[in-house]
Amino acid sequence: MYYPTMQALTEAERLQLLIDKLCHGNQAKFARIAEMNPSTVSHILAGRKGYGLSPNTIAKIVTAFPQVSTEFLKDGLSDPGDLDGNQKTNRLQTLLDEKSALVDELLKIVSSQQQTIQILTTKIGAPKD
Repeated sequence: MYYPTMQALTEAERLQLLIDKLCHGNQAKFARIAEMNPSTVSHILAGRKGYGLSPNTIAKIVTAFPQVSTEFLKDGLSDPGDLDGNQKTNRLQTLLDEKSALVDELLKIVSSQQQTIQILTTKIGAPKD
């Protein structure tokens, strides 16, 4: 859960938060997934002049990690998004529950049809081979 502070996070702090949450602190993995040069990630984290969260860099991050908020990357004050994957987990659980309910309903229909077949077979007799 994100609790905004009164001060915006720096670009380096924002990027480090994403790396920590989304790639368990692995900068190289983050750079690879976001299709960024690893040295660019290092330069942003170091606060090097001329490096930062440019519109192109933000686009790469959001494309690779659609759960990340563009506004957070821009301003450092907004909610960063679902960095723990809770929304995805909740959605998957909902889908599983829906599928389970459908399977239960289909099993009831099949059972009902089997009973109907048994009743009809009893009334008209079993087919002869």
